Amino acid sequence: MRIIQETRELLEPYLARQAAERRTEEHLRALKSLHEALIASGENFREFANINVKWHNAVAAASGNELLATVLYSISQGVHAATMVEEYDTPDTHNQVIRIHARVNAAIEARDGDLAESSMRKHIHAANALPLRSSGMEISLAGDRPARARAPASVPVPVRRGKK
Repeated sequence: MRIIQETRELLEPYLARQAAERRTEEHLRALKSLHEALIASGENFREFANINVKWHNAVAAASGNELLATVLYSISQGVHAATMVEEYDTPDTHNQVIRIHARVNAAIEARDGDLAESSMRKHIHAANALPLRSSGMEISLAGDRPARARAPASVPVPVRRGKK
């Protein structure tokens, strides 16, 4: 979970800045539509969490940086799992998410990269600051494969053999 949090804290504010600078009207419509769907999801926590992840990926897509958007998309399973815990399922948390998404959307619409970046940074930091009971759990980002805990102590060096 720590790896996901650290990656999001570095990546998402930058993507929001880029989205503000590069977004198209189509991107803006998608962000607004997802925000409206988030509001409409009401007390359906599963739907709220799904739309939340889609919104974050839509911000990344609006950045115009396909590689970084793909990186965020690749950790979406972990983001979704991390936000499907009871601590996120409160009216206060839902209202906070809705408000900050509205601020990020407004900054992107106004093409204000500074505000988009700082708003997203506050959002990700606040989400990571929630005291989650599951905060010690590790989430595999590789689907069924177990995540490697650390790099091997030594990496074998291939032996180059010359011609005889």
